[in-house]
Amino acid sequence: SNDDFHGMGSPSGPQGPWGTLVCGAGGSGSGSDARNASESVVRALLNDYYSTPLSWSASHALDRVTVSINSWMFRTGAQRSLVFGTTLVAALFRGRRLTLLWAGDSRMYRFRAGRLELLSRDHLFPTSDGSMITRAVGIDAMFHPEIIEESLRAGDRFLLTTGGVTRVLSDGRLGELAATFGSPRELADV
Repeated sequence: SNDDFHGMGSPSGPQGPWGTLVCGAGGSGSGSDARNASESVVRALLNDYYSTPLSWSASHALDRVTVSINSWMFRTGAQRSLVFGTTLVAALFRGRRLTLLWAGDSRMYRFRAGRLELLSRDHLFPTSDGSMITRAVGIDAMFHPEIIEESLRAGDRFLLTTGGVTRVLSDGRLGELAATFGSPRELADV
């Protein structure tokens, strides 16, 4: 089953004061709890971010909202005696700036001048049977996402993925696909 969920918000149009927020999450755990975790985080982030004061910087707003969502997720999991967590990647396009937030192995790539570049860094610890996620929303009471800001250039294209995609497709293959397909919809349909 697919435990991923994605969404996009731009309530005042792409040039609105809050910008456009695109996010994806990959639930951890099993069954409906994993799907519920990823969907809950994406919906809460999209809803709560657009309620923050415009006087806050983009990175401050995203951090505050995500930390709050994490607290709710962590308490919910503790009440149910389960791990109710998810990886997350979110890209906020506001003016000529990109604010990128992530936790876990959900990733953000930029395709610029014919080259695919990984902007995020996986939060993983190698183990004898693979790896373990070290940072995710809902799995630790003391959580902060990783956040960076970048300048946007004309022609930049971005690809957000959850860990399931990058376990199947290498960065090289993702780069080939990004170069081959003209529209974001074509690439997403692969």
